[in-house]
Amino acid sequence: MAKVSRPTTRAAREALAGKSDIPESNVQVGEFTKMKTKDPFFGEVLHTTNKYFYVDQVKDNDSAIIMTSNIAVVKGNPVLVTGDNTAIYLKDWQFRRMISKDGIDTYAVKINRNYFKEYTFKSNFQELSFGGKKDTFDSLRKVAIEQQKQKRLWKSGGRVIIQQHGIIPYA
Repeated sequence: MAKVSRPTTRAAREALAGKSDIPESNVQVGEFTKMKTKDPFFGEVLHTTNKYFYVDQVKDNDSAIIMTSNIAVVKGNPVLVTGDNTAIYLKDWQFRRMISKDGIDTYAVKINRNYFKEYTFKSNFQELSFGGKKDTFDSLRKVAIEQQKQKRLWKSGGRVIIQQHGIIPYA
């Protein structure tokens, strides 16, 4: 008789009961026999090859990891742009360059409800347009949920150098 494993976290139990919007874990996918490892940025990841891995972007209601290209530099500091002239300052440990197996070059950004503080700037961000709308923590968390449901494979895009006017990939 096969032993049935029960979900161990409260979020996983709520997801199975239909009480939570957190999607099924990508790290618990049973079709791959590769090993799970701890990553300093993502936590537990499931490797499918030496380079590519699955990651859980949403683990609870107060934090998420979004894959986005809405990163800009303001006076030498990286920011997550959330509106035409609003952004959130990021620490260097809050984002990482990532590349998907499909070739999408983007950034993984850790966001937390408790530290989601928007700043308004005098001028608009030239390279990004939001059409007058602003992203909130909840809207970005919903984006992370949708991204996790896509079960996309990712690999690290390497280091970046933050300069006064931009971010430069560093090999």
